[in-house]
Amino acid sequence: MSDLSDYHPFLIWCAYLHKRGLADFRKNDVIMNDYGARRFTVGVEVAKDAGLPVVGLNVHDAKVFREFNWNTAGMVLGQKRKDWIAFAARDVRHRESIEPDPVPLRLWVPYPQGVFDVWLETQPERINIKRVKNGKGSTPQFEKAPFLSLPLNIKNKWEDLEKSLA
Repeated sequence: MSDLSDYHPFLIWCAYLHKRGLADFRKNDVIMNDYGARRFTVGVEVAKDAGLPVVGLNVHDAKVFREFNWNTAGMVLGQKRKDWIAFAARDVRHRESIEPDPVPLRLWVPYPQGVFDVWLETQPERINIKRVKNGKGSTPQFEKAPFLSLPLNIKNKWEDLEKSLA
């Protein structure tokens, strides 16, 4: 019997999300629900990249998120009565994978409708991803430097964003 450490960290993370009912899984999409989205803190850069959107992940989620070569991110506003951030990777195969073809993946995270309206006006070209410490009842504390910065597309239609992330 294999030890859990033999499995890719993302597989373990997905099993955790599924067991807790935090996400749905469809082909190449992981779709977080409102409870799962609580793992992703949204903010605005105030230092060097002032005005850029920033997403904060706790230490454990950030470790899993770093396992992939994410290529792009997108926001879609006002779809299914929510605003969404989607992260896309063209190929999530593990280094030792025997799969011959690339395996794309998109991770969809919902937020209350209207949260991203300001960015529809400013159209930032990038989104930063940082580790964040969340204490109970306290304001999230983002690390100073992002561990990842991705190109960002902002769309008003679900289909347009899906095409831009492909």
